[in-house]
Amino acid sequence: MNRDALVVGINRYPGLTKHTGNEQHLETPARDAEAIAQRLEEFGGFRVRRLPECKIEGKSQVHPKQSVTAKELKTAIAQLFTPRTNSPLNTALLFFSGHGLRDQVGITEGYLATSDSLPSREMWGVSLKWLRHVLAASAIPQQIVWLDCCYGGEFFNVTPEDLKVTHSKQLHYFISASRDFEVAYSNSSKSYGALTEVLLKGLDPRKQQDGVVSNLTLSRYVQQQLTTTPQQPIIQGCNQEIILACTLENKYLLHLNLTSPSHSSWLKSAQSAFNTTVRHHRGFTTISPIRVGGLAISLLTALAAALLLRETLPLNKPPVPPLYPTELLKTYKSDTLTYPEKIQIKFPQSWQVQTIDDVITGTVAKFIPDPDNQFGTERLMISVEDLSIRPMTLDEYTESLIQEIKRYGKAVRFLEQEPATLANRPAYKIVYTTQYGQSNLIKLEIWTLKHNKAYSVIYSAEIRNYEKFLEPANQMINSFKIIEIMEEKNNEFKPNPL
Repeated sequence: MNRDALVVGINRYPGLTKHTGNEQHLETPARDAEAIAQRLEEFGGFRVRRLPECKIEGKSQVHPKQSVTAKELKTAIAQLFTPRTNSPLNTALLFFSGHGLRDQVGITEGYLATSDSLPSREMWGVSLKWLRHVLAASAIPQQIVWLDCCYGGEFFNVTPEDLKVTHSKQLHYFISASRDFEVAYSNSSKSYGALTEVLLKGLDPRKQQDGVVSNLTLSRYVQQQLTTTPQQPIIQGCNQEIILACTLENKYLLHLNLTSPSHSSWLKSAQSAFNTTVRHHRGFTTISPIRVGGLAISLLTALAAALLLRETLPLNKPPVPPLYPTELLKTYKSDTLTYPEKIQIKFPQSWQVQTIDDVITGTVAKFIPDPDNQFGTERLMISVEDLSIRPMTLDEYTESLIQEIKRYGKAVRFLEQEPATLANRPAYKIVYTTQYGQSNLIKLEIWTLKHNKAYSVIYSAEIRNYEKFLEPANQMINSFKIIEIMEEKNNEFKPNPL
């Protein structure tokens, strides 16, 4: 989990004067930034840098009377979004509270005002257009910017060229307190900026039923709460979920390092049937805890799972085994599928394969990384579902499967949903967390269609072990083939080119 935040609260503006000649110093920005910093540290798992910073009894705090120059702010922003490190970030968040300025001579441009801003000498601060260029050049998967300042809407006045990104799998979440022509206000007590006050309340996961705050829930809250203020916030973001804050029992969600380019898998999975329901084509049959002891046992089970997770979740990721060289891989071929295809996959010699061929669930084979732990949750499965009775397109099948996961899964939270490739064919991939009995799992599912059949590969593991076996699982997925049979002779396949 690598999550960094830069929180900026600038009170001192000696170069900005009112029409009366008085300096336009502020009182709330440093307070805004410190409150946001504490919220991000307590519930968001962020490592927070404050600007300007001071130490009070050994603790970092935002300095209410110290100045910040444009050079200092630009350097800090560049270090946040384009860090020079061998341990890249998953998430970078910028929060700014202070004056916002507009240069309306010629082409209008917006700025984050700094303590050395002096518009009469063309010294405006940090350009919002420059900030967009920094974000476009950044490789950080999750980029978050919150601006509680006047004219923050200028951040969104960009050309298509400015919006180009170098990494297609990035997720963005941007909020400005006001539109490009509006000033931003404090709350009625003038203790916080209006946007900051709403962010502080919205970022408290204890007020959420599931104990989780995401960009989706926060956006709804901000829009609802700021409808009565003179300013109108602007929110721009992805439809995919970004976890912002969690209660203690949900902190495992912040430890999922799934959006880094090396893995690029995301999100939260469906654990079907905590009742007697069988997901007919995924290969899991489970019995409701209520049938074996009533509601009390269900609640105790959930509590035990939460306590177990808190005790066993590692602070550091487990070592990831290297990819297996070709000579250490075995080849599995299915001999029981009907004409005209068979499937093939390569798997590590140390893994155990179990041929299942369950005509009800569609599960063809199961691969276990630890043969000594037959009842563990770490496994990779292949399933084939016959769609000849009800033919579907890939999009239709994807929508149906995702809805099924949402309907029957327990505590499902999606981390990634994206088009993919499987067996050199168009496919779709999802990653999600879910609960299965007392286990908290992450599941990666990828599927494709051919000849009215759905071919799926499903990797699942407990959260603490997910990355431990992820690379071998991806290696297996990449080796998966659907072989079209022309002849079968002496148990040898002669495939058509795909």
